[in-house]
Amino acid sequence: PHVYHFDGKAEVEEYTRSVGVPSTFFLAGFYMSNLPGQTFRFDNGKWTLALPTPSSSLFPVFDTADTGKFVKAAILHRDETLGKRLLGATEYMTGDQLVEGFKKVFPEAGKTASYYQLPEDVYLNILKGLGMPEFVAQELLENMLLLGTFGYFGGESLDWTHSLVEEKLTTWEEFIKTPVWNDLK
Repeated sequence: PHVYHFDGKAEVEEYTRSVGVPSTFFLAGFYMSNLPGQTFRFDNGKWTLALPTPSSSLFPVFDTADTGKFVKAAILHRDETLGKRLLGATEYMTGDQLVEGFKKVFPEAGKTASYYQLPEDVYLNILKGLGMPEFVAQELLENMLLLGTFGYFGGESLDWTHSLVEEKLTTWEEFIKTPVWNDLK
């Protein structure tokens, strides 16, 4: 009930539809750039991806640098996309698959990499410890919990959107080869 940024996006879409503005709606997936640092980090001699959702939760991974590829698809396929939603994600990946991709790209650093499901209260305390107000921390927690309960896009297939995108989308393994992770082997 506290995922306000998704509620806001839904209200914008609802309003746009109600006034009859010809529109295509782009829904960005789970930003790959959200993972390095606090969420996927090196601590106590090993890499850990720690989130308050089961490792089997599906993350619709999305590199923000791919945004234009989806916008281009909407423009090139205007009649087909009007009134519809384009789902911005390369693929659905579980937390375990994200860790496995990390191990593949960085076999030395990733030897002991793992996924850890944080207790909800621990996740909240971490966020508040970073200076987030309680309502923001609660919203981020509930956003993460959506992944394991309803799914980020409600489990909707990415196939239709992918059929419209002409350029190759960035994979998780390609993304983590970027300078964010440049000291790893």
